[in-house]
Amino acid sequence: MRRGPGRRVLLTSTAVRASFVILVFLFVLVPQLGDLTSPSPAAPPPRLTGDGVSPYINTTFPANAQFDLPVAVRIRVDFSEPMNTTSVNWTLTGWRNATGTWSDLNTTLELTATRPFRDCTGYRVNVTGRDADDNLTLVAGPVPNPWWFRTACINPFIVSTDPADRSIDAPLDGPINVTFSEPMNETGVEWEFAIGINLTAAWNRTREVLSLTPEVPLPPCRVLWFTIVSAIDDQRLPLVPGPVPTTWSWFSYCPNPFINVTKPPTAAHDVPMNATIVVAFSRPMGTATVNWSVQPAIDLTPDWSPGDTLLTLRHAANFSENTLYVLEITAGNDTGGLPLVPGPVPNPWDFVTLGINPFIVSTDPADGAVGVSQVSAITVTFSEPMNVGFIAWWITPSISFSSWPSGNATIITLTPTVPFRECTRYTVEILAGFDLQGLPLVPGPVPNPWSFLTYCPLGAPRGLTVTKLAPTSVLLSWQAVTGATGYKVYESQSRFAAWPAGWALLTPTPIAPTQYTHSGALVDPLTHYYIVRATDGVQDGPNSTMGVKTALTFGYAAANTNVAWFSLPFVSQYRRASDIANELGSTNIDVIGKWVPARQTSIVYYYARGGWRGTDFTIAAGDGLYLGVKRPFTWNVTGTDLNVTLSFARNPPPKANVNWISVPNTGVYFRASDISTALGSSRITEVGLWNAATQTVTRWYWSGTAWTGTDFMIAPGAGVYLIIASSFPWTPTLITPAVP
Repeated sequence: MRRGPGRRVLLTSTAVRASFVILVFLFVLVPQLGDLTSPSPAAPPPRLTGDGVSPYINTTFPANAQFDLPVAVRIRVDFSEPMNTTSVNWTLTGWRNATGTWSDLNTTLELTATRPFRDCTGYRVNVTGRDADDNLTLVAGPVPNPWWFRTACINPFIVSTDPADRSIDAPLDGPINVTFSEPMNETGVEWEFAIGINLTAAWNRTREVLSLTPEVPLPPCRVLWFTIVSAIDDQRLPLVPGPVPTTWSWFSYCPNPFINVTKPPTAAHDVPMNATIVVAFSRPMGTATVNWSVQPAIDLTPDWSPGDTLLTLRHAANFSENTLYVLEITAGNDTGGLPLVPGPVPNPWDFVTLGINPFIVSTDPADGAVGVSQVSAITVTFSEPMNVGFIAWWITPSISFSSWPSGNATIITLTPTVPFRECTRYTVEILAGFDLQGLPLVPGPVPNPWSFLTYCPLGAPRGLTVTKLAPTSVLLSWQAVTGATGYKVYESQSRFAAWPAGWALLTPTPIAPTQYTHSGALVDPLTHYYIVRATDGVQDGPNSTMGVKTALTFGYAAANTNVAWFSLPFVSQYRRASDIANELGSTNIDVIGKWVPARQTSIVYYYARGGWRGTDFTIAAGDGLYLGVKRPFTWNVTGTDLNVTLSFARNPPPKANVNWISVPNTGVYFRASDISTALGSSRITEVGLWNAATQTVTRWYWSGTAWTGTDFMIAPGAGVYLIIASSFPWTPTLITPAVP
């Protein structure tokens, strides 16, 4: 190794401070710089033509004794009044020239140096001149004139080198050129050249470019290293790192072929597993002469670019992840027959492929799953094969599994030995795991831990009520269902409509409250049937009790008695006769009657002499009821039905056995024959329907051998009677089982 003739110079902080003190002393104290405050002119002022006040300097930039200013700083002088610009002169001690620009009505002067100031240097400024109105001479003001400032100290650095770092085929006899950012101290630069060749140093006129000429030609086909060990500029500031390195290398001219570039480069990490291998040669190669090797072995297919200087090695199979590969171009000649020699990049070289941590791709059940079967298995799919023996997991509530897979697997399945508990939220977590390269499990696109809810059967909404919500709506209310996230309300104008196709969903989006208002349904002339179901977003529960709103129409004829038998839902708002009287009023009715089968007569609650009189009887499910109508009207009735057992007792002779009843509005009975079929001729011999318009009955009766008469339809609210042949209990069947 040869060292350059430059001498090492050690600049301590004490030496720098001493230099600075001397510099300040020179500018502030040395008499040759002049007094920093200009005296008032000795000559008397000329005759005044303006305000008679002499001009002075208000402010300066830089200010007096200001430090660390940029080398491109502009000097600004603000005068107390407009100046005679042709009379104003300035001097910058230590610099040759500056141009002036006036502004603000000739009260501001800006001085721009013709080239940047030197760094780490003090400058003295002096301005003279006269004002514009009185031609009075500039006098001392609030700021010094002359004044001084100091530029910032900028350490030198290397701007460029020739040969440049990592250049190729550099001349063997050319100089080594180093360009610095500023003039340097010639004796303060020291270098090292890593071969035993003497270099002759020469500087350009400004001492910014150092040229080092070798005494003999440089060796060919060599990587040559050069270092600027230390250097100081002419202010004795030390060299600092810059845009190019202080130690660099180049590859000297070589007639033989060599490798310029490899991709991936040597020692590269995280190389993609599908990356191709690219080798760039300095000369066109005889492609048939080029051989290579790779460890671990993988099949490589060559692909030469036009000109045969660029070889691309492709592989159909991916590299193994997180693996060290070593490649070497083992032989090759250029097209002229010269053999491959070592070049500026290593051959052989190595790289490490990307290590991809494993993660969970999916889980079954997925996070947030509900309604999971109690006999489901838990399946976890990973992004790559895992070392199953190093997978740790946890589940709560605790449950045992029949087996755990062994070996290597991408998918693991855990089968519980007993069913999961019903309606239970389980949380599972893969605590740790490693792939076959030993890389640990990391978070992926699905949650870990994750939770799921096992099957949780929903019950039917209990206690459905259908009531009037004045003035125009129907209100449905029910009890909350455990596990439900919402409720669906269905409506149909026929209780026999097919389920669910014949039913309209009033709540396309399930509702959370346990009540629903059917607006306008109270006052329309239609019959509405209602069913409510609970949902948890995955499944729907069974049907509620069926509710009903129906409109009962009553006519009036002055020529007849105007008795109207009717049926009420088994559960309604009417508990006593007075409840009906209060709602319908004495303008519409004057009698409310209830049939008493044991007496074969009725009890009445009637209006007379300005008030309701008689027996305010109770109303039970199935009671036969009638009204005494005074004028036509419509009565909107709401309610539900229950599974109620009605008792029928046969009266001994000579009493008759007529039993007026209320038929459930939501029952299965569409015609008279439906009732006769359900009860049979051994229990009843006649089913009758009251016709309020004619004040007569329509009969369906047993002839002794068959049912005959009129098999009439049973409308909601119809007045129906039975003639019984024996005592028996009867629980009318409802279309939808009641859920009280």
